[in-house]
Amino acid sequence: MSIRSISFGATIVACACAALMVLFAIPADAAVVEVSMTARQWEFEPSTVTVEEGDVVTMTILSEDVDHGFFLNAFGVDSSLRAGTTTTVSFTADTAGTYSFSCNVFCGAGHGSMSGTLVVTDVAEEVVDEEEVDKKEEEEEIDSAAPVISGVSISNIQQTSAQIHFTANEASFGQIEYGINPGVYVAATPLAENTSTSHSGVLTGLSAGTTYYYRAKAHDATGNYGFSTESTFATEAIPEPEVSVIETSVDSTEAIEISTTDEGVSVEEEREADVRTEEDENVEVVEEIAPTMAEPEEPLVTVGTDIINELSETAVEDESALHSTGTVLAIVMGIIALIVIVGIYVVRMNARS
Repeated sequence: MSIRSISFGATIVACACAALMVLFAIPADAAVVEVSMTARQWEFEPSTVTVEEGDVVTMTILSEDVDHGFFLNAFGVDSSLRAGTTTTVSFTADTAGTYSFSCNVFCGAGHGSMSGTLVVTDVAEEVVDEEEVDKKEEEEEIDSAAPVISGVSISNIQQTSAQIHFTANEASFGQIEYGINPGVYVAATPLAENTSTSHSGVLTGLSAGTTYYYRAKAHDATGNYGFSTESTFATEAIPEPEVSVIETSVDSTEAIEISTTDEGVSVEEEREADVRTEEDENVEVVEEIAPTMAEPEEPLVTVGTDIINELSETAVEDESALHSTGTVLAIVMGIIALIVIVGIYVVRMNARS
């Protein structure tokens, strides 16, 4: 046998062994999963990779900026990633679980945080009987009907609050929306924590004497929403303060005796006495002036001057009387009388001339 024949036979055996190794290493039903990944400071993208148990995973990794590394200890992967180049790593994800991979080549300040996650799912747990699922879906009727709201009522209306009640035809989460304009609801009661067919809510923070618009709202567990028609109510107004009117009458006789002096004479009586005195003095002045005005030869200016002087002398003699109301009234009356007398005198003078 020649050496050439031996070499040829050895080559055939080696190829057969390699083929057997590949066949046993990769199950017939195993899927090949290809993953493209980018490594950069300081992250892997994608950072999470999910495959099924038994999958043959081929990862093509591009190092975008500087040198990095890819280290997946669970499956014996440790590869250097040169800057600006693409590196391919392969492994079989033969055990279900969650595993971490990281950069094991120092690449800068954020090197320690450069990592990712490989999730290998258990195929047996994911197998579902499709026929059973289809049967269950057919038996279950999909709920697409919204809750129907009825019996909306209101109670306990106060100046700043009110309570709303309503019912729904199915178990649901209830709520009341409200506002001061039709169709505009700027506030709502807290959403009920549990489903029920009977609902109520307290509206708070209201303004006194204000009309509010509201509607009830409910939704079931599948997210179907139902609404009531809009309703209105008015809060209590702030009551106006009561004003009491007290009618009083003062008798004229009692008013005169309001206060008295030490001598027992009332103040009002003294004022009346002062008025009477001033009136008597004014009469005397008029009587003295009248004869003088009868003489047509005396000038009008001289007559007016004499009257004013007489009034001034009278006022000086009783200085205290000027400070009383009666004195002032008497002087005014005297001046009015003087004007009347002067007017009569002027008319007579004009008639004579």
